[in-house]
Amino acid sequence: MKIDTSPREPRRRRQDVLRRLDQEIDIWVASADADGLPCLVPLWFVWHEEAVWLATRTTNPTGRNLRAGGRARLGIGAAWYEREHRALGVPFPPVAERFERLEETLQICLQMWDPDNNGPYDGELYQLAETLCSPAPLSRPHPPVLIGGMGPNVRKRVAEWGDGWMPIGLSPADLRTAREEIATLARAKGRDPKHLTYTIMIGALPGMEEPALEMLPGKDVLAAYAEAGANRVVVSLPTLGRDGMLAHLDRVAAAAA
Repeated sequence: MKIDTSPREPRRRRQDVLRRLDQEIDIWVASADADGLPCLVPLWFVWHEEAVWLATRTTNPTGRNLRAGGRARLGIGAAWYEREHRALGVPFPPVAERFERLEETLQICLQMWDPDNNGPYDGELYQLAETLCSPAPLSRPHPPVLIGGMGPNVRKRVAEWGDGWMPIGLSPADLRTAREEIATLARAKGRDPKHLTYTIMIGALPGMEEPALEMLPGKDVLAAYAEAGANRVVVSLPTLGRDGMLAHLDRVAAAAA
């Protein structure tokens, strides 16, 4: 794609942003109201350099739920899918730098949410004169931080900075072992591991949608995860036709019933 238009003036940029907020033309996401009724709500987004800003109206079900219960969580990881970065034109640095960026980002978030510490932040990769967050989050002391990933570097950062861990496809037995390791690391950092949560993410990988019909968890698998200490299991649904999608949903519903 060739961009042959001139950069927008600040006034035009502001008008465009306000129009997007007003018309909510970008994407819609699944949500539910306070009684659990499923619905779709708009999720507005805008790219800003290497960041994506997300927002939704305070009057729709998601906005009302967040305001009422402060149930927002921050899920974050060090990134792993190089193809996705290249497609979006976002740099994909070596793994060591990605973990450095993750750690500094976590430090910035925790400092930003601390009303008694507005900066500065002087890291190796990021330098900020101020770390303001206004309005402040409803959750106190801050929204729970769930760190995704699989390796030992991730577990170390969960123990030091996170409120929870989000591994992908980890077995119940491996979860039990990893929880013990994270608990030991957390105690060494002076943190109480009983406050950490564990979210297991499972589902169909791209290209594996059809075989995944026989791979979705049953009641026994969910029970094993619960016994191993999982607080929740998130099952991703693949992009299939109507019959395939309904089959996935039936399996998930039967397991969770």
